[in-house]
Amino acid sequence: ATKKYKLIMEKKQSITIPALCQGCPSQFAEYLAYCRSLKFEAKPNIAYLRGMFRDLFRSQGYTNNDSTLDWDWNRLESGGDNRGGAAPGGY
Repeated sequence: ATKKYKLIMEKKQSITIPALCQGCPSQFAEYLAYCRSLKFEAKPNIAYLRGMFRDLFRSQGYTNNDSTLDWDWNRLESGGDNRGGAAPGGY
């Protein structure tokens, strides 16, 4: 089992952020780079990260004007799902 987990760890460490985020909005790569740059004791800037994804969310045509919970966001247009696999929630 230890060898299995070592191989998993090596694979995770060897993949580049651009390869991992290929086909996704650039904010995902920015998020991962930010997280990887944090020192162990560092506190992440949660407001910055949430704002980055909130801006992406809105730029993709989503809204949360009805004050529902974070995971219950609705599309601005009710004309179907045209996320194309790149919008938040489409991964």
